[in-house]
Amino acid sequence: MPESSYASPQGPWVAAIYQELFDGLGIKIAIVPLPTKRANVLLKSGEVDGDVHRSLAYGLEHPDLLRVEQSHFTVRFAAYSKLPQLRITQSWDGFSGSALRVDYILGSVTPGRELPQRIPPERLSALKSVTQALRKLEVGHSDILVALDMAVDPLLKLPEFQQAGIQKVGILEQVDGYLYLAKQHAWLAPAVAQILARMKRDGRIDKLGEQTRRDWKGP
Repeated sequence: MPESSYASPQGPWVAAIYQELFDGLGIKIAIVPLPTKRANVLLKSGEVDGDVHRSLAYGLEHPDLLRVEQSHFTVRFAAYSKLPQLRITQSWDGFSGSALRVDYILGSVTPGRELPQRIPPERLSALKSVTQALRKLEVGHSDILVALDMAVDPLLKLPEFQQAGIQKVGILEQVDGYLYLAKQHAWLAPAVAQILARMKRDGRIDKLGEQTRRDWKGP
């Protein structure tokens, strides 16, 4: 799992879903937060068997992996800022032609694809963590942070950021999260998809999300 995901409630939520799912299949798994580049190296070497909580765009960049067709839940990429009255239109094109300094999270595939098409490199930065990006935004060294709202919103409630004046200024895209498997494990994909669909129908995924948010204490 991308380590940036695990620094928010979404990471433990995904982990809880797949721990329960694979326990039901009688398969023991370990989910490890890793930097994206390291995870890719380990996947290619066969030392890691899959990558959880990735988008459709991730699959386009990694055709050597197999996507489980059923998503576990949907997340939203949002824009955050301290600038008064700033609003970003509900699409990535809201950045076109602007002079804003924009940050996003290193290894996040969708912003890494969309933002460089609209923002010149001297005004675009990829940071290692959401916490680092929020601190940079708070002191005025950037104008916008683009990240998953599930990763940012809980952090804004922590004492460090409660008085920072950072607000959500636009939703850019909704993205489904998927499990990707190394192709030697393709035989697992139909069963995983079927169980995920049942967990959604039964409300089990939502219940695990509620429990995770109650238990989360911060990064």
